[in-house]
Order: sequence, then structure tokens, then C-alpha cells
Amino acid sequence: DGTIASPHDKLGALIGDHARLGANVSTNPGVIIGAHSWVSSGFVVTKYVGDERFITADGRDIPNEQALDLVDQDTQGDR
Repeated sequence: DGTIASPHDKLGALIGDHARLGANVSTNPGVIIGAHSWVSSGFVVTKYVGDERFITADGRDIPNEQALDLVDQDTQGDR
């Protein structure tokens, strides 16, 4: 049900192992960001982000595997 037992009165975000957050990312209290997920710079995280997800600056939630394909397509012209 998304409830996490805690002895603390206040709770910040719970960020999974190897998750990456860009500059100026903000999180609401109690938000969970899953392991191996990426959140783009400037995004405000207001809800649960699953494991191995990529959240774009415009709020799209895509699997990491697809995100890496998009990055490869963007950088092919740079090679």
C-alpha cells in the first residue's frame, strides 16, 4: 500500500541504490525513487518512481532501456 514504517516525525525522499538525480531536482516528502532510476534536471518528483525508470524533463516516464536507445540516436550525429 506504499506505507513505510518510520520512527521519525519527518520523512524526506527515499532514493534507491544507484539512482541519479539531475541538478535542481525537487522531491515531495515521502516520495520513493527506485533503484537505478534517473530523474532529469529541474524536475519536481511528486509521486512514486519505479526501479529502472527514466523521468524526462517534461515528465515522461520511460524504461531505462528505451532511454538509452534515445540517447544513442541523439548522439549518433556527433560521432
